[in-house]
Amino acid sequence: MTVDINFSNMSLPEGVAWSIHCTWLLAHLRPGEALSSRRMAEFIGLPAAYLSKLLKSLVPAGLLDATSGPRGGFRLARAPAGITVLDIAEAVYGRATMFRRMEIRSTASRRACSSGKLNGLRM
Repeated sequence: MTVDINFSNMSLPEGVAWSIHCTWLLAHLRPGEALSSRRMAEFIGLPAAYLSKLLKSLVPAGLLDATSGPRGGFRLARAPAGITVLDIAEAVYGRATMFRRMEIRSTASRRACSSGKLNGLRM
């Protein structure tokens, strides 16, 4: 399942989109303040267990810190400017599964180009 976030017609997997959203929320906390996954889940309308699993995947990547206890929760592990969308995507889904090389020049499209069927252009 994907959530449509339009960055020049790019669609991100749902887990990546929610992780970006939560990272953005955490970037607006006061220094040293943490926010629980339960509170974030209530705020954005997601199951708390699902969101907690996503946020926990950002901890080993060095993007978030997690603390337990009554005032526990998640906070950014580094400055917001030092966190990229790619960092978040790779933390959630891993590098190998997010980006795969594809051959986009298929035989069918070459035939269409050579026959002039693409907007009357010959290649």
